[in-house]
Amino acid sequence: MNATYIAFDIETEALSPAWIRSITKPYKAFAPDKIKIGDCRTPEALAAKLAAAHTKYEEDEGAYYADAVAKGALAPETGRVLTIGYLHGSGEEEIDGPHAYPASLSADEAERLILGRFWGRWQELWLKHGLLVSWNGAGFDLPFIVTRSWILRVPVPQLARRGRYWHSSHIDLMQEWNCHALGTYTKLDLAAKCLGFPGKSGQAVSGADFAAHYRA
Repeated sequence: MNATYIAFDIETEALSPAWIRSITKPYKAFAPDKIKIGDCRTPEALAAKLAAAHTKYEEDEGAYYADAVAKGALAPETGRVLTIGYLHGSGEEEIDGPHAYPASLSADEAERLILGRFWGRWQELWLKHGLLVSWNGAGFDLPFIVTRSWILRVPVPQLARRGRYWHSSHIDLMQEWNCHALGTYTKLDLAAKCLGFPGKSGQAVSGADFAAHYRA
């Protein structure tokens, strides 16, 4: 591999539940006229059945919006770039996140700095004929970073992407592993183990848990 390279990986977190709910497709309206009431012989039985149906509706509605919030970190419209981890060719490891900036900054302001630093770092790499290395970066990390940059008005370098293709200095190792077969996804942990590496550390922490641990 090119001696000048930086491997990177992003971690994301969901935006506020209120925002996610505001842009989520509304849950279907409660429709009491569609409830089967043929077995209700008394007004009390009818009222009890309608009440139970409404309670079930509210539970389902709550679960619907809770699921949207839980998945918020997976899309740039409902999530933000919380941190970007870097591994330099020299072996130096670095995590860029809100902790690296003044606590007085808002979440948006900190994210703008994180995104701007990423673009600057990548530009510097391609000017040096280096490589930006990722695992599924073309499928997730880079599209997420671009869209968040658009939303937060962070300039995206013109050469970063041309139509379907990213700048040639970026190499997505998952695509290389899968020989660029469309729609094929392989976990880094599996590929690492197949190559004789130990894989992930075994800690019971997933990307979905990262934001909570980081904020804590």
